[in-house]
Amino acid sequence: MLVLLAGLALGVQAAPYAYLTTSGANVSAFDLATNTVERTLTLPGSAGTGVAVNRQGTRVYLAGVPSRGIQIPSLHVIDATTNTVLPSIALNGPSGAQWSGVAVNPAGDRIYVAQPTGRYIAVVDPGTSQVLTTIAVSGSPANLALNASGTRLYVANASSGAGDSVLVLDTQTYATIATVPVTSGPSDLSFNPQGTRLYVTHPQFNTVSVVDTTTNTLVTSLSMGFSPTALVVSRDGSKVYVSDYTYASASVAVIDATTNTVVRSIPVGRRSTGIGISPDGRRVLVSNFISGNVSLIDTASRLAGQQGTVTRENLAVMISRVRRKIALKLGADDVIKASRGYGYRLSRSVVVISH
Repeated sequence: MLVLLAGLALGVQAAPYAYLTTSGANVSAFDLATNTVERTLTLPGSAGTGVAVNRQGTRVYLAGVPSRGIQIPSLHVIDATTNTVLPSIALNGPSGAQWSGVAVNPAGDRIYVAQPTGRYIAVVDPGTSQVLTTIAVSGSPANLALNASGTRLYVANASSGAGDSVLVLDTQTYATIATVPVTSGPSDLSFNPQGTRLYVTHPQFNTVSVVDTTTNTLVTSLSMGFSPTALVVSRDGSKVYVSDYTYASASVAVIDATTNTVVRSIPVGRRSTGIGISPDGRRVLVSNFISGNVSLIDTASRLAGQQGTVTRENLAVMISRVRRKIALKLGADDVIKASRGYGYRLSRSVVVISH
């Protein structure tokens, strides 16, 4: 999931920082100005791939996973203004179950958290730290994405018989207003800047779906020839960058969003997973699971540049423009376990914070 925060600019902005998972509950904070790991943040519990930040840029929410004897995980909360960990929010889901995608509405007063095992989406009030209700779905919800107005919640949904789909939910009534049939195993979701297209990865079936969000219909399904894990759309919406989780692979594919064809393959580190784009759109960042480093792609030349090494394997990338250097992601080991489940979202979370 890619979350873009377009907040107010307060004074001179610091250079962006990327934050990458390493192992357990540790996170590497990667300085994009120097291409070095600057610090590490350790959170109190492990988290999966689900992460989101409110539009105000003050809170980051991470879906917990069972670990260290904790069988009913919570939603981890970080104060992004002080870089401190706040009390977690109890989700009280099925014992031992993996929570998945997370999305926050524009007002910041509702959080949606996907529960694939329980086949529902929890609706959380962050002000009271209470689960207000749950939205039952027919399949297993993996990742979530809200449209810009927060009125529609898009759900990557693995079904058990009726076919996999992207569900479109009304966030006022929680009713399903559209079901878009897609290839099996929908995983990562990313909107174009205009909000007219939603791109969906299908890692197990080597495809990327393109959904027209004005009609909620499938435009096309692109055969990628590899396992597409995560994707991000360029700032002008003309290109889609797709990471390749194939074991021996060392590339990122570029899709022309006008023709819906793959126009380039960019060499990066082995088994690319997390992917994100810098606030100015000039660089795409890719975390490489096997290589244990980060590739920086110049979007003008579309060539991969210097790679900064991080500790152990990493799965997720987050980009931040806050003055404080914050590290906000968790647990490669736990994410690997989550990625094995059918229909689960694989290994990518990107957060861009612009204060």
